Amino acid sequence: MPMRWSWWFFQTVPGMTGILLLFIFAFMYVFASHYFRRISFQGFWLTHYLYVVIYILVSTLPNRNINATCKVLVPCFMS
Repeated sequence: MPMRWSWWFFQTVPGMTGILLLFIFAFMYVFASHYFRRISFQGFWLTHYLYVVIYILVSTLPNRNINATCKVLVPCFMS
């Protein structure tokens, strides 16, 4: 019997990383809208510091074909 979708989303590293990235991008998207920038530009500015968190989360994503990816990515920390 195949694993349920909830197992893939919430009990694996790629699933949890993807969910966190989705929420961070949604949060940044809301604060990047014209309405929120007009109300609170500082909120817009502070939420865009989340790019650091995005970089960390993306770098923790496991990659099946890491050797091919390391030739493209600079710097490649996993080689």
